[in-house]
Amino acid sequence: MVKEQLAIEKERLRQQLSQTADEHGVLQLLREPLVGVPQLVVGLARLATLVQACPDPEAWAASLTAGPDFGLVLRRVEQLLPSFEPLQMREALCSLASLRVKQPSVMMVFGEQIAGCLHTFNTADAARCMWAFCTLSLLQAPAYPQMMRSVEKHLNNLPAELLCELINAIVPLGRAAACARLVPKLAEALAQAAPKPPFELLLRTARVLCARAALPEPLLLELRNAVAHECSGEGEGSLSGNLSTQQIVVSLWLFVRHLPMMQAQAPFSPLTPLLPPLIERLLLLITDLASLTAHHLCEVLYVLARLQRSGGLLNRLLQQVEQRLAMGLGLEFATPSPSPNPSPNPSPSPSPNPSAGGAAARHGPAAHHADARGGVGAVRDPAGLRARARRPAHGRGGAPRAYRGDATR
Repeated sequence: MVKEQLAIEKERLRQQLSQTADEHGVLQLLREPLVGVPQLVVGLARLATLVQACPDPEAWAASLTAGPDFGLVLRRVEQLLPSFEPLQMREALCSLASLRVKQPSVMMVFGEQIAGCLHTFNTADAARCMWAFCTLSLLQAPAYPQMMRSVEKHLNNLPAELLCELINAIVPLGRAAACARLVPKLAEALAQAAPKPPFELLLRTARVLCARAALPEPLLLELRNAVAHECSGEGEGSLSGNLSTQQIVVSLWLFVRHLPMMQAQAPFSPLTPLLPPLIERLLLLITDLASLTAHHLCEVLYVLARLQRSGGLLNRLLQQVEQRLAMGLGLEFATPSPSPNPSPNPSPSPSPNPSAGGAAARHGPAAHHADARGGVGAVRDPAGLRARARRPAHGRGGAPRAYRGDATR
């Protein structure tokens, strides 16, 4: 009778942990004396889910895991670790990786335990463990080489979402050979995936890859199709689609960086006629510059420089800069990564204005139509952007001024 009552209490505690809506509430419940392995696994998973739903997951996770309450939970994990079943161990490891917990003593024990039960994992479980080890930079753990071999044998069976997560974890570590094997498989998996991975995950993966090299054409085509699908929501003008302003800017940044490569391949690349119309459409959707960070404003400037655009959007961008400076806000611009131009004479990447930032001034629709003049092209050195933005777009004779220069000059 006592055992039955204890089991009921433990099950009730497990359900409470899975439904708690507050991180501190989860930590409080995890300190209960009845907490065992099942409750720990559920509690850590719930904690990771709540943290990932925050606007800045990494900063919040760092704050949460540095507190004394989480330290007590981590000690409980270390004490009960020998009692974990293999799947419970995998679940707990992935939760700790989502929380960016890099406690050496605990993580090394995890590595030893997982090395002993890796043969019981299927390919997806091994891939999730490998993602956790890469996220936590545990490449020297004894289980990592075994996981890599297990995953490599069955790359064709991994879902696109898991491949995206693996790439996001592996690329920052500089593992070029591993990425070279994963990227083609990602393009194949995306073409067959139903449903597709979350758009935000796909966009983040493309950005991580593009910061180091040009995206392969099949992957760029899949990204273009995903962005076009997100833009096809109900509504008109700036109200159409499901993309946030930040996602629009990142998409533009990715596409514009590949224009020289597309133009160098024309007319053989299927993307040559597809990218420019989508870029024009995305430019018209940029309305809320106030919500952009300094880094995103740099990327807008980069896009406009590459396209040699003056007019409404550039004027509004400069007004954001001036207003933020007038308010005395500190500005720290993150310079965009060097462009992966495959052309023999790549265009120099524009240096972002070090005094730029993002505060807010909204303008009417007329400002957006000014940005649609001319087709999508490439740009030379963007020196004199401010002067070009403020002088009329017509020459002395009244005819529109033609942009000179091409993608490889």
